[in-house]
Amino acid sequence: MRSANTGLVVVTGDPTIDWAVMLPDHRCPTMEERLNSAATTHWHWGGSLGLHELVRLATPSGITVRGQEIPIDFFTEPSSYDDRFHHSFNIIQFLPLPGNENSSKIDRRVRVREFLGFHSQGENFKPLTQPKIEDGEDLSLLIIDDAGLGFGNSNARHHIFKMAESNGAPWLVIKLGTRALKGESILWQKLSSSPRREKQIIPVVTAASLREIGASISRGLSWERSAQDVLSELKRAERSPNSALRGLANKKLIVVSFGLSGALIIDRTEIPSRNLLYFHREYTEGTWEKSETGSMFGYTQALAAGIANSLLEQKAQGASEQPRIAIARGVHLGLAAMLAIRDLGFEAEQGFDKPGNNRRPGKMSLGETCMTENTDRKNQFKSTQVPEPKLGSELPTWSILSRFAPPDSLESEAVNVALQGSDRLEGVPVARFNKLITADWHEIEGLRIVQNLISEYISDRTKAKPRSIAVFGRPGDGKSFAVREVVKSLYPDRGNGLTFNLSQFESVANLVDALHQVRDRALEGEAPLVFWDEFDSHFQGTPLGWLPYFLSPMQDGAFQQGEIVHPIGRAIFVFAGGTYHRYAEFVKRAGKAATNSKAPDFASRLQGYLDVVGPNSGPGQHEEEAGWMFHRALLLNHFLNDAGIGKKVVENHKEELDVDEGVVRAFLGVKKYNHGARSMHTIVDISRLHRGGRFGRANLPHKTLLNLHVNADRFLEIVREVPPSI
Repeated sequence: MRSANTGLVVVTGDPTIDWAVMLPDHRCPTMEERLNSAATTHWHWGGSLGLHELVRLATPSGITVRGQEIPIDFFTEPSSYDDRFHHSFNIIQFLPLPGNENSSKIDRRVRVREFLGFHSQGENFKPLTQPKIEDGEDLSLLIIDDAGLGFGNSNARHHIFKMAESNGAPWLVIKLGTRALKGESILWQKLSSSPRREKQIIPVVTAASLREIGASISRGLSWERSAQDVLSELKRAERSPNSALRGLANKKLIVVSFGLSGALIIDRTEIPSRNLLYFHREYTEGTWEKSETGSMFGYTQALAAGIANSLLEQKAQGASEQPRIAIARGVHLGLAAMLAIRDLGFEAEQGFDKPGNNRRPGKMSLGETCMTENTDRKNQFKSTQVPEPKLGSELPTWSILSRFAPPDSLESEAVNVALQGSDRLEGVPVARFNKLITADWHEIEGLRIVQNLISEYISDRTKAKPRSIAVFGRPGDGKSFAVREVVKSLYPDRGNGLTFNLSQFESVANLVDALHQVRDRALEGEAPLVFWDEFDSHFQGTPLGWLPYFLSPMQDGAFQQGEIVHPIGRAIFVFAGGTYHRYAEFVKRAGKAATNSKAPDFASRLQGYLDVVGPNSGPGQHEEEAGWMFHRALLLNHFLNDAGIGKKVVENHKEELDVDEGVVRAFLGVKKYNHGARSMHTIVDISRLHRGGRFGRANLPHKTLLNLHVNADRFLEIVREVPPSI
């Protein structure tokens, strides 16, 4: 809501012009046809100028937003040579939204297809005329976009620093770029060491910029780890006088952006500190950037503009609430605005479809509605408190999932998830890998690491040797299924691949024949997915006897047949273990299993590994009961949906699977599945079910069949503990 008010907002910093060439729908294949393929040129306010535009759109009515003075001559002759601005160069095109790659042009939006480069003026930079505060004006907010490109070192910095130090402005929001964080801005150095602004300055930075200056922050593995990594790095910087993060770390309020997917608000104005994480349930940092749907300018500017909006609303209403509450509202608004920018794309004053014969480039913008509050976009983000990390702890010591369901409601919530699926886990990050869904951060991280290894390998065709990944887990836990679903989430047509069970091979000749099949598939132009099941089995009476024969294929990308050495080509080797249930167990015990097992050499040639978690809990496996219980619930939901169980309408017009509650609780509560997830699936499969029908107690298999997979007496006892449901 916009409210009437009077006041002044000043926006300044490093000004940039983003130049873009709009590609034609059909590229000209020959020089002769180039005249029939019209391209248009466009420009867009970037840097502090783009921030000014977004702040103007977000600011409550009645408040003046004043920015740097744009010379009139720029509008008559816009030029990429103008040394009053920095310049970026880009290619734009009509592109689809993620998930709608096959949409028609009418449903597509103009976004950046490729960033070509950037030209900074360096020592030639001539700052624009800076905004001034007239007599009688009330400075409500000062906003600076300091990219470290020259503004912070120019003469203009004196004027802005004096404005920042005045008693009039209660808040200073400063968006910091990598160069400024590295120390290339005198203005930021002075502001970061100013005691006057200790609790009134709000730096807005990206996690990517923090990594650029040396911070060890994971990217897109789990929200728990990302948040803890940021807090740990800032703690280390506080104790290190030479850290590039020192100036940032001593601030009381900090906002760290993870791109389109979330942001962390750090509040140290009180003891203990209070940190709030906003996150998207299904996407982590970098997810959208990996898609072939383009990118946009202005994401971090939108976050800063959202914060500005909320601070101004708080001041206008005279609210006495804690600053973190206003900042949290602003971050939430800013994240929704970032999604709007992505969804809406650029707008052009002269239209993007007109021929490129104009003498002057046309202006493009982010549109007047991108900062408008949108409930649907805001609802895509959830929030959670983040504790300060324990000293010396590398792994997250907390989990969003365990907070979702306290011990007294864990079982009932797991029943709801089994019947309603992952949508029931509102407020919990969920990762989808095709048909594989998980909400446990341990499992999410392992799967995403493997996903990244495969994605990077497939996209980098200079890698000529196989990529080797080992997968460990108990028999029946779904090791091959997990990897296949990860691959299908990236490349839907590659998930099946080749499978060879080494325990069934009688001689090395069988392995050579298998490698020839792999080589033939690689010669067809794709990198095949190859499963080597039970790679840790005996061969000719020797434990781990197959390992020596894989060292050369893994290291050199070749195998020998007689006197001939055959190159294998590109392939993804997945070694699925049958003896060792976890990688740590393999490394610790495999070398002792046989003197010449070559286990250490084999392990050194792996590029990655995955510990697959099954439905059975145990030491070192799913340390949190919540993770184990919801893992079972999501597995069960998957198997029940595959079986075609009917659905019924429950409260709030929601649908859930029509299954007797006692049956669900038995699936979730039985202590052990004899053959892991395979047993859970088999019990559903051999139950007397009809597609679209109900799964009641009478549909369960006979006790003798149940005993093959679980303790049937205990399973049926749990069923009977709950009154039959209709």
